[in-house]
Amino acid sequence: MDIVFLLEVGFGLTVVLGLLIFLLVSIRSKSVQINNKAEKKESELDLQSLKAIIEDERTTSKGLKEALDSVIKYYGVIDEKGEVKTYRLFDTYLKIIFSICLHPNTNKDLIINFERELRRLNPDYTTEIEDALIKGLNSRGV
Repeated sequence: MDIVFLLEVGFGLTVVLGLLIFLLVSIRSKSVQINNKAEKKESELDLQSLKAIIEDERTTSKGLKEALDSVIKYYGVIDEKGEVKTYRLFDTYLKIIFSICLHPNTNKDLIINFERELRRLNPDYTTEIEDALIKGLNSRGV
């Protein structure tokens, strides 16, 4: 009788443990799905949309920072240079640099952090990025 009772308790505990593991796995998968949906929503903005946000003079400093962070996070790595002198979409990055230099709600931290991260991610383009930054800052007339 004691062995039967122990087997029943052991079986019951195994069932409870199985249910708890099932709940843990299902909760984790839902959490991962929610995180993936949030990341997908953030990444729905393509580079041109982010550039438009940055060029908009009504964008706040916080909005600029978020857009620049998204550019670095999702589009920060520019393709390596090939036989052509620069990547064909590099002009978009140049326009972004000019836009943040000329934006009325920008500050030195936004400009420096963006330029530094872009150079770090793209060491082949260091010279072009620095030249674009110098031209953008010179165009401010400050």
